[in-house]
Amino acid sequence: MAFVNAPPTPPYLFLLVSGRGRTESFFVFGVSMTNRTTARAAQEARRAVDGLKRLWRRLHPVHRRHWRQEQLHRKIAEERLGELARTADRRFSGTVMLDGMFDNANYWMRMALVRTALGTAHAREVGVTGPYSADNCRRTFQRWGVNEVRDFDSAARPEDHTKAREEARRLIAATREADDVLCWQLPHDYPAPILYDALIKQQRHGCVQLDDPLLEDRVTEILLSIAAAWRLVEEVKPELLMCSHPVGLRYSPLVWLAVRRGATVLDPFGSFGTLRIARIRRPEGIYRCWDAPTAADLAALDDERRTRLESLGRDYIQRRTAGQTTDLAAQYAYGGARQSLTREAICRAFNWDPTKPILGVYTTTWFDYPHYMGMSHFRDLVEWVEQTAQVALHTPQYNWLFKRHPLEDWYKSATLAEFLPKTLPPHVRLAQDAWNAGDLQRALDALVTFWGTAGVEAAVQGKPVILPDQGWYHDVGFALWNRSRKEYLEQLGGPWWERLDPEQTRRKARIFAGVVFGVPEWQGGLIMEDDARQTANYPAMPELLSQNREALERELSTIRQWFDSDAECNYHTYKMMQARTYRLAAS
Repeated sequence: MAFVNAPPTPPYLFLLVSGRGRTESFFVFGVSMTNRTTARAAQEARRAVDGLKRLWRRLHPVHRRHWRQEQLHRKIAEERLGELARTADRRFSGTVMLDGMFDNANYWMRMALVRTALGTAHAREVGVTGPYSADNCRRTFQRWGVNEVRDFDSAARPEDHTKAREEARRLIAATREADDVLCWQLPHDYPAPILYDALIKQQRHGCVQLDDPLLEDRVTEILLSIAAAWRLVEEVKPELLMCSHPVGLRYSPLVWLAVRRGATVLDPFGSFGTLRIARIRRPEGIYRCWDAPTAADLAALDDERRTRLESLGRDYIQRRTAGQTTDLAAQYAYGGARQSLTREAICRAFNWDPTKPILGVYTTTWFDYPHYMGMSHFRDLVEWVEQTAQVALHTPQYNWLFKRHPLEDWYKSATLAEFLPKTLPPHVRLAQDAWNAGDLQRALDALVTFWGTAGVEAAVQGKPVILPDQGWYHDVGFALWNRSRKEYLEQLGGPWWERLDPEQTRRKARIFAGVVFGVPEWQGGLIMEDDARQTANYPAMPELLSQNREALERELSTIRQWFDSDAECNYHTYKMMQARTYRLAAS
């Protein structure tokens, strides 16, 4: 849907062209143009139009019936989750802050499991709502007996608004290029790289766009979120914060400031159908929120468990690359009918010398918070791709194949082609979307990625992988990890794969994959559907709990053990380290 006409004075007539070519007209009143750019007016009008469309859908009889049924399923499920938490024997002492700014069925279930395990329903709990689905979230808190609820944005005072605007103007005025944003000095020592990520997320771009007409408004909004989070944390004084995300416009400031004040932060997220919990006890912990084992974790395993996990990891990656798993990224990468491919076919298509190694460069989502895993060698993923491409252009002894991330279409973001030279030499090419991704990966001789899951997949198959910076598996030992930009670029231009032992690479990657993608045998059927289903997950929740009571009790007791331990690893890794028998989660 695109804006065709945006008159400069209210009332506005916005003509929207839908995907089917229809033109719809909406009058939007009350959007002032005073001291605002046309872009800001268009953004506000877009929100108004979206609001009108949502209102129209809610008034439609079919939607009303669906909405009432959806709310009934939600009420039944959430009352069951609230009852579960209230019957917990454990009692948490202290104040707990509950993030209610992310309205997702599976998130509420994950939070309920943690509330039950730790007994926080018997403590002082303070809910926090945001600008989206606030009414739904308040009802959830009410069903759970959380009667003290704060609105995040309302925590900021009038003087905070003025100060944030002035500070945004000062910062922008002193900024000449995107790199400068990473050096900004922010209130409460808030990390500039995390602010950088929030900007590119809003801009839907891989690099901060300083010519963005909404830049001042965006920076002001982030600074205001820092102020609001600080006031909330100082007023509530939580010992524990449960937050849906460690990064984001409102989440990051809340997490950062709560930890700086001495609180423990738990991020109950979901991957591959199972509960993951990141624990942040120090400010730098915000950069390690993925639930994956380190080299030290894997070294602590005995030979028997290593063998079992190795088999599990191999089986999972085989299923994943064959399009037989259901998580969103895997379906975009490997699902659907794709054109079969061989190494010989690639060489024929590009007229490449088949005796030269084919090096794949796999990108990741440009703006999905690239710094939160501690990236420091490059400004952002755009700079990494540009620098990698420069090496590729000048090394014709290799064939280079750049592959865009499968979720570029999902996010409708900037694309890989935008960041590569318009004219490429014969030995550098872009992978075709129609190709079978599993076949393509098997055809490569080596892989270059920042932290893509493709790095794990390739290493499981014995393919050498090189990483330019740290991520969620950089230090495990199955990929060549570079400690600096200079080291990476120097290694990239030569036969770096000769430094890796294929057999060791394969074994370490498979054990790692077994921990990340597997579950303990006792998990049974306590497996959640994908978060992307949202409210469609509510109807099955009560039955999921009642039919898996033994697994549920084991999950709750394991959460308690992990929370009480001094373990540095996050929850799922801890759970897998404690187990002795494993299986794959339901696909």
